[in-house]
Amino acid sequence: MIFLKILKHLKSFTFIKNKKKKCIFIGYQDKLILKQIFKDSLFFDPFELTPFNFKILFKSVWLFFYNLFFYPKKLNIPLSHFFFVYFLLAYIKVNKIEKIIFLNHYDKIINSILPFLNNNEVYLIEHSLNFKNIEKSKVKIFTNCISLKNEKKNNNQFIELGSIKILFYLEKLKKWNIIEQEYKNSNKEIIYISTLSGYFWKYSNFFNYDSNCDLSKIQNFLGKINPLKEIQNNNDLLKMRFLDNLVILGILKNLERLNYKISIISRNIESGNKDLLYKEKEFYRNNFNQINFYELNKEQKYEFLFNNKDKLFLTDYSYFGFEALSVNIKCLFFSKYLRKYFLNFFNDSLVMFNENISNIIKQIDFMDNMKLEDMKKFKKDLKKQYYLPEAKQFNFKNFIKTLN
Repeated sequence: MIFLKILKHLKSFTFIKNKKKKCIFIGYQDKLILKQIFKDSLFFDPFELTPFNFKILFKSVWLFFYNLFFYPKKLNIPLSHFFFVYFLLAYIKVNKIEKIIFLNHYDKIINSILPFLNNNEVYLIEHSLNFKNIEKSKVKIFTNCISLKNEKKNNNQFIELGSIKILFYLEKLKKWNIIEQEYKNSNKEIIYISTLSGYFWKYSNFFNYDSNCDLSKIQNFLGKINPLKEIQNNNDLLKMRFLDNLVILGILKNLERLNYKISIISRNIESGNKDLLYKEKEFYRNNFNQINFYELNKEQKYEFLFNNKDKLFLTDYSYFGFEALSVNIKCLFFSKYLRKYFLNFFNDSLVMFNENISNIIKQIDFMDNMKLEDMKKFKKDLKKQYYLPEAKQFNFKNFIKTLN
């Protein structure tokens, strides 16, 4: 396995002329959007682009032997990333790069590179909560997701940002006004943020789930497989997410029978996998009587979100749901199984876990009847536990200004 990684890494070698750049980005998360914002910057990735030219080669060799004799502890670098780290460091030194921004956690790469960056400004765009080692460093962290870390508010290491994608499209589509736009009357429509991607079908086979099974009888199926036993002492989050989504599908079917209009936002169109998209589409058409199935690319997906502030969105815990909440769009989150293993992440006021249909309708009515001020108060109460970055134009402008 490691040799395949090394081979893939070697194929990433790209000849690049030396040219002074103010900042570079390392990683792939949100790369396509960031390339539109920072057009004059370079983006490096161990499996896509490793910088190479003769000056970089000589500098990397010098760096290696210098540290071998004087700082041998710095050589503790995974073999599969060894060349990428030293060639990148050489590029940074040769071209006197001032700012380095990590887009992913790539913990091993970050921890390998950080000891060499004492004279650089280093930033990390946060996409998860797994960065304990990074917190102890001098790295500045742009908060890009919801988390429990309320201490961020009083920690100079953190810079409030929010979702780069939603901020970018708010700016591009000139939709900042929707954040303060009052809700109109609801039309009893539920828009489900679909998660029927590859892992869903993988675990569908694992549990021998018949995709033509009557969704209103999901509980019968779950009773037969004993899901709590299946996931006991198991940290397979996707398995738990599959089970949560089965419950949600059952809820949607019951809501349809109560005359709620059900719509689906597909996420498989972004993957470019036409077979998965077709399979997902057929699943919903076979299991629901009348359904709107939206096939949207990334920009269309956000435009759809901005144009449907009066609708109610439903999800398990998709990031798109948290993005909706950041612009005051109503979104309900549901988790029955994953919640049991991550009680510290799911606050009962935010995440439903009781699939009883009367309870669900009560939660829907609660959200439907919200005014804008009610939503703001609801989110203010959430912030006693969560750190929930808001979608603010100032944060977006400050982000660009800081890295330019």
